[in-house]
This record gives sequence, structure tokens and C-alpha cells, in this order.
Amino acid sequence: LAVLSLTALWALLMVSYVLFNMKYPFGCTMDFRYIVPTIISGAVFLGLLSDKLPSSNTGKLLLIGFSVILGVFCVSAAGFFIV
Repeated sequence: LAVLSLTALWALLMVSYVLFNMKYPFGCTMDFRYIVPTIISGAVFLGLLSDKLPSSNTGKLLLIGFSVILGVFCVSAAGFFIV
């Protein structure tokens, strides 16, 4: 039930963000403040994922791989806005 409600919250936030961008296409809608609430649900999803993955080598490799991809995305996004 918790995962379902969290998924519904995330979907609602994303749909609202997309509708906002469609309603105001020429405004500055790339501002990070509009997407910040999804960080909370994303962090909870990552925590649930780490709990659900098996403690075998495959599970650890998946978690490490996902963490590396997330880190590369964060660094590239920060670099994009700094440069």
C-alpha cells in the first residue's frame, strides 16, 4: 500500500509538472524548484529498492551500477547548469 501511494504521488507530481509546462510553454519552466518534491519520493524508492534487492553479488552489482548512473547524472546536470 505504501509503494502504491508513493507511486501515485510521484505520478501526480510528474503529470502536474508536464501540464504546467504545456500551459506555460514560453515561461521559464526549467527551474529546479518545480521538480524538487519528486526528490523525496525518489529517495524513498531508492531506499525500497536497496531493501528489496537480494544480498547476493548480483543484487550488490545492480545497486552499485544504479548508484554510479545516478552519480553521473547528478554531476552532469550540475555541470550543465554551471557551464
